[in-house]
Amino acid sequence: MRMLPEFFSVLREPTSNTALAVAGAMAPLSEITALPTRSWTARVRRASQGDRILLSRARQLLPLLKEVHADPVRRSGEGMPFRIRHAAQRRRLLETQKAQLRQEILARYRAFEDHVFLDSIPGSDPFYNGLVYGFVGDFHLFDDPRSIVKLAGSEVNHYGSGDWEGTSRISHRGRSPLRAAAYQQARLLVRRNDDYQARFYHLLYRTDRPSHRDLSAYVAIMNSYLRTAHVLVTGRKLYLPRNERLTTRGEHRPRPGSLG
Repeated sequence: MRMLPEFFSVLREPTSNTALAVAGAMAPLSEITALPTRSWTARVRRASQGDRILLSRARQLLPLLKEVHADPVRRSGEGMPFRIRHAAQRRRLLETQKAQLRQEILARYRAFEDHVFLDSIPGSDPFYNGLVYGFVGDFHLFDDPRSIVKLAGSEVNHYGSGDWEGTSRISHRGRSPLRAAAYQQARLLVRRNDDYQARFYHLLYRTDRPSHRDLSAYVAIMNSYLRTAHVLVTGRKLYLPRNERLTTRGEHRPRPGSLG
């Protein structure tokens, strides 16, 4: 597609349904430019495989393709559309394989009884819960919620000596796939879960202690999620939102792994 910048001038996201449909409809430039607009859009619609697309973008691209074909310097790129078409086919194959893999992971994850406790966290994605469950293994092998954080290599190390205060960063000494899955789950929880969202913005704007930046705040949420996952699975408990914990307990006493 680098040889056809006009493609990106109209379709800026090459992996969108519209871009994939247009790429799938590609043919030799001489054949495309001979098509009327209606035939071209019909060709793109067939290549969409039923996905919702923006046909207006396909219409915008056709005059640009005709200009490319009329340029004598670029006529040597007659086979270029085939390269774009094959790239779209490989992309669709990749997305299909990812969807099948996701279904297989979810099926295996839901075969375990523990999935009920992890999925009780509002706003969590069962797919990332399944990845975390698979990368951790038996939660009961870890006697402390913080052990899961260390297993992921996301515990924060503070560097300093005497009066010198250095930077703080995670150790990266654990399982990077577990860390990646938990981080993606944390980003979803900040958007979907009121408890985690409140905690995230508190970390960003607190005044009693130095506030966090976005990345370190997400890491804190990720570690909280991992600790909570350990508590729920080992204790065979369902997630209880913070306001309900305050109501049922009267005085709130944070438990290991909770957001309190």
